Amino acid sequence: MNAIDTRVLPTKRKQVALFSSDPNFTRDVTTRLDALAIYDVKVSEAVEFL
Repeated sequence: MNAIDTRVLPTKRKQVALFSSDPNFTRDVTTRLDALAIYDVKVSEAVEFL
């Protein structure tokens, strides 16, 4: 009989910086990366990158 290994730990989430002034693009990318559950997304304006 196979048992679930309770010692398995979740993967540490990776930090991602997203610089864009397009709100639709940032929302779409943030939603997709968050759904993967391995990325934390920090959204900033493109001006901050320059």
